[in-house]
Amino acid sequence: MNSINKLFLIYIFCSILLFETVKATVLNALAFSVVEEIQIYSYLINYFNDYSIKNNLNITLNLNLLTPKNSTVNRDEFFSLIDSFLQKKSNKYDIYFYDNIYTPKFEPYFLDLNKLLPKEHINLYKSIENYESYSYNNKLVGLPVIINYSALYSNIELLNKYNKEIPKTWDELLETGKYILKQEKIKNNTNIVIFNGLFADNEVGSVTIYEFLHSYRDAINDPFPDLNSPNAVNALKMMKKLKNELSSDYIFQNLENTFSDLLNGTGLFLKFNYLNLPVNKVYKATILPGHKNGISSTIVGGYNIGINSYLMKEKEEDVVKAVMYITSKEIQRRLITEHNCFSGINSLYNEYEVCKNKEELCEIYKNAQPIVRPTSKTNDYNKYSERFRYYIFKYLYGNDIVDPAKMLRKIDDITRIYYISISSKDSIAGKIIAIVYILLSIIILSSSIFIFIKKYNYNFSFLSKDFWILSLLGYILLIYTSFVDLERVTPLRCHLKFFLQFMSFTIVYIPIFHKLISNYPEENKISIWAKSHRYIFLSIFIFLDILINGLIFIQPYTVKTVVTIDSSKNFQKCKVGGLFSKTVMIVMVTYKILIFYGHVFFYLLNGILNQQYLIFVHAQQCILSTFYYQLFY
Repeated sequence: MNSINKLFLIYIFCSILLFETVKATVLNALAFSVVEEIQIYSYLINYFNDYSIKNNLNITLNLNLLTPKNSTVNRDEFFSLIDSFLQKKSNKYDIYFYDNIYTPKFEPYFLDLNKLLPKEHINLYKSIENYESYSYNNKLVGLPVIINYSALYSNIELLNKYNKEIPKTWDELLETGKYILKQEKIKNNTNIVIFNGLFADNEVGSVTIYEFLHSYRDAINDPFPDLNSPNAVNALKMMKKLKNELSSDYIFQNLENTFSDLLNGTGLFLKFNYLNLPVNKVYKATILPGHKNGISSTIVGGYNIGINSYLMKEKEEDVVKAVMYITSKEIQRRLITEHNCFSGINSLYNEYEVCKNKEELCEIYKNAQPIVRPTSKTNDYNKYSERFRYYIFKYLYGNDIVDPAKMLRKIDDITRIYYISISSKDSIAGKIIAIVYILLSIIILSSSIFIFIKKYNYNFSFLSKDFWILSLLGYILLIYTSFVDLERVTPLRCHLKFFLQFMSFTIVYIPIFHKLISNYPEENKISIWAKSHRYIFLSIFIFLDILINGLIFIQPYTVKTVVTIDSSKNFQKCKVGGLFSKTVMIVMVTYKILIFYGHVFFYLLNGILNQQYLIFVHAQQCILSTFYYQLFY
């Protein structure tokens, strides 16, 4: 009996153990780090797994960390890898740690954290929904795990040696750099790097360029300078001046040497990301200089955590627990104090215990003037970034005959949508076209006066006065169909143009069609009814136009952007919604073509069977040729 009890207890114990094992959830995360030694993902995973064990969550979070040491993947290839998983709707990974520049790209594939996380948790990250690095299309795509800010590392020993201060403007940096360079050359110190620039031909270079342009605002709260503005031109000129007078093409382009200079103390001013690794003690990190005192800039870099929308539904609750813990105040505090990383939780920088040993980090965060990269300007940010750098570097590393304003215009053309505008400051074409349309309208409307002059009654006997005026209004409406093409293309303008095109046809040609039917040589019920009910006859066609046009709104127009190659101009055009709308348009065009051939049919009958319609025939020849142009133009 005892042995049976023992076996039973063992069975119960094994069953419980098996049940608990089966019940445990395994989550998978994917991350990438350029430098394995400074990555923090493995720490975050370990923190969570320890927390899970202590609190009996029965959740295990596994990390697949890709680095140049264990794979051939680089930053761009890592993006492509994530993209391929998401395109295939793979649930291999539940959590992704991704570069925040890809938030717009990954938005369709990640869950909306607004719907999963408590509001008080999201509110820890102040103003997060205002940044495209985290939110897109009114959807919170990811929360920042770590944030990267740029900093200027200044060699305090050298500055003190020459009684100089850390520069707060680019002019001060230039002046101080030139002075110390001259003095060090006298002492045969040719190894010193005065300013590294960090204008490398990769994404780091794009970040530096964007920050430099942003630092040429006139006031702190001003937006990013227009690329065609004097501020942007002056920024490029200062870039080149700093390179020519303080540095060289090689130093400005070389990224690897900057890291060595930070460790060896061989630089005066070194621009770099604020590092979570110790650098030489001669350096003090501060915010970047600006065009004016008090103006600075930094790109909001870093990595977010996002949740795969294709994960298994039963894992969702556990994934949310993992994300909440990793982005919690407790863990983000540890990132600052233990790993020297920036967190996106603003309130942490007001805590004495956080900043007492991290004064430099806290000072930079509090005084930073952040901006995000223009990741949503195009569908392919990487390609945009490459072209952006190409034109800037063509000036920066080219000869002096390259015009900086021209290069900036080329960059602006990459994403600028061109259209004819009445209010445009760049061209008067819109104003000229508008004036021509208005003058034509006045001429057409003024011509109606001849209808009321007695000696011209014979010439206008074909239609009644009200139908003549209606036809003239139709021609004016036809002119204003082209007027809709002015200004930026919108779905509403697309609908309006389509409506005006076909309504103008109706108003111009249906009065004539009515005349053809009602004056048919052989009287019949239709011709008699049409002659007696001309307004009802006209109203039927107008009603059909409104009805058919209204059906288009079921699958409304969209706007398609046509991106041209090289330096051509991008533009937008109307795109018919879906198959239903295309079918409706085909029906509408077919309906108008039938009316067209109805005109031709009655024109031939009236011209051949009744010679009294000679005047009418001449009028129709002009009208039909106009309709042919309208239909096929």
